[in-house]
Amino acid sequence: MDVQRRVQNAWRRLSSRERRVLRTFARSAPDGSVRCHAKVILGLVQGKSANVIHCGGLCSVSQVYRVADRFVEDGLPGLADRREDNGDNTVTEEYEWHLLIAVAKCPRDYGFRRPTWTQELLMLSLEKITGNAGRGEKMGRDSGAGTGRRRGEWATGRVP
Repeated sequence: MDVQRRVQNAWRRLSSRERRVLRTFARSAPDGSVRCHAKVILGLVQGKSANVIHCGGLCSVSQVYRVADRFVEDGLPGLADRREDNGDNTVTEEYEWHLLIAVAKCPRDYGFRRPTWTQELLMLSLEKITGNAGRGEKMGRDSGAGTGRRRGEWATGRVP
């Protein structure tokens, strides 16, 4: 059975109140991922294909199928963002404090030749200061710092 039919069958099993909640989530959920998931479900209920939803710029085709499968299995609770299940935070407050201080300064203050920060430079500097290697993807979300597109010599500040 294709994804639209499965979602439409799950939609029919919802009460009118649950349907109203889903429509409200699509318009004004405080969490962007829940809002996106609700819009995906409403699109599938309307008979749109996963590719049409993707081409509309809502999300990737694989995410449409993932959201639809969770909705069919779990109903409305399946729309929730599951990132809170990723475990404990590995970055301490002390590490965040040193990160904020480093971002406020220039890489040249830490002995690098580059005038702007890259994620790798921040990680190297903070590892020297705190002794904690940290996680690059977490740092990118915490600092708002650019990640730098180049690797190798440019990323580490060793300009030829």
